[in-house]
Amino acid sequence: YSRKCFQQSEASLLSSTCNEFIIYPDTEQVIYGNQGTVVRFPANCFSTQGLTDVNEIEITLCEYYTMEDILLSGLTTASADRIIETGGTIYIEARYKKKILHLKTDHPIEIFFPSEMDELKNGMKPFEGKSKDGLIDWDIESNGNVKKIKEGTQLFEEDQEVEDSSDWDGEEMFEEGYYSEADGYLMKVGKMGFINCDRFYDFAVKTDLIVSVDSDVKMSCRLVFEDIKSVLPGYEYSPEGSMKFPNLPKGKQAIVIAYSISKKTKQALFAYASVKLGKEMRVYLTPEKMSIADLQKKLSALF
Repeated sequence: YSRKCFQQSEASLLSSTCNEFIIYPDTEQVIYGNQGTVVRFPANCFSTQGLTDVNEIEITLCEYYTMEDILLSGLTTASADRIIETGGTIYIEARYKKKILHLKTDHPIEIFFPSEMDELKNGMKPFEGKSKDGLIDWDIESNGNVKKIKEGTQLFEEDQEVEDSSDWDGEEMFEEGYYSEADGYLMKVGKMGFINCDRFYDFAVKTDLIVSVDSDVKMSCRLVFEDIKSVLPGYEYSPEGSMKFPNLPKGKQAIVIAYSISKKTKQALFAYASVKLGKEMRVYLTPEKMSIADLQKKLSALF
């Protein structure tokens, strides 16, 4: 996955969820994200064929756990036409002298996704993100697995010492293992890029929603559920610019939003409405102009 895929929208310019790390490839190491993500790299897990003297590897880790971060990064949680309920999304990239590195096939990494939910969900799977029609579409990572982790339990089975790359000065070693500081999910994956901890949300009775936005500016439309952690994209429906959300769970409460962000003027357009799916078949939105800071405040208040 290239950075072209990562920087997919102007909205992503508002997200400051990324951190940079340096790791040494010949030892097992752990990095820690600001929002609680923990990633363990086995020794010599990256393919460096054709490269010489690879003694340091740059790692970018971006975390998307809140609705605000997901929306302002231009991300959604859909797998083709199926709804997926997310337990957290990250983007992870490894580079040596600006060259993107990939994992060896037999050297998966381990990732811990913290959860703030009252109860951990069953059926979570690792999903990988692929660029499709300007969005990130999610597919199950066939060689991955996920297990639930309770706060205070050991994250990794320690075969040897693991260096903590976030604190090189202290050279801290976890000789007795690392223990989770929150409930969450631990997965093994064999690929880098966009990674999601999700499960499919299936339901029997379906309905559609049409959204019309009174604006000459091209808007992004998203639908966020009240009780499902999922963000769905709207799809172009008519020449007039109406957007369609197909195959929604009838009876669920949701918020539909439309927004546009101008990098040039540093201004935003924003509108939203609460809907009960199936009761309302069409929604009309009239955006208001605001600063980017006010847009962020609106989203924080909503979600």
